[in-house]
Amino acid sequence: RRHTKIRNCDWSSDVCSSDLRAYVSRLETLDILLLPYMPARYALRSSGIYAEGVAHGLVTVVPDKTWMSDQLAAGKGAGVTFAAFSAEAIAYALIAASDTVSVLKTDAAARRGAWRESQCLDAFLDRILQRVSEYG
Repeated sequence: RRHTKIRNCDWSSDVCSSDLRAYVSRLETLDILLLPYMPARYALRSSGIYAEGVAHGLVTVVPDKTWMSDQLAAGKGAGVTFAAFSAEAIAYALIAASDTVSVLKTDAAARRGAWRESQCLDAFLDRILQRVSEYG
């Protein structure tokens, strides 16, 4: 079965609340997005804030051994990880990201398009329909 595209992968929709617009405007002012999450809580859990940061081409600083660090290792975003959940480890990771921010920003910008394409509604529907066609 074929499906009709519900909407294009457009992250700047006119159908946004003012709160969402303010949030996106704030994201667009950042160079680095620090996500000081407890690693144990995000080992298998995703982060919408991480996804939005990658979609906007931001450099991310995330805990190691998490879904987010797995995404970075797979080339889905650009950033630095911290191994320990401590102020010192997080600060060192933030400094490392700051020291290489130009290179990381270039990488993040180059990778954001692929992230957006793979995470948009059309891509999600394609994955669902692919699974359905495999079983039916």
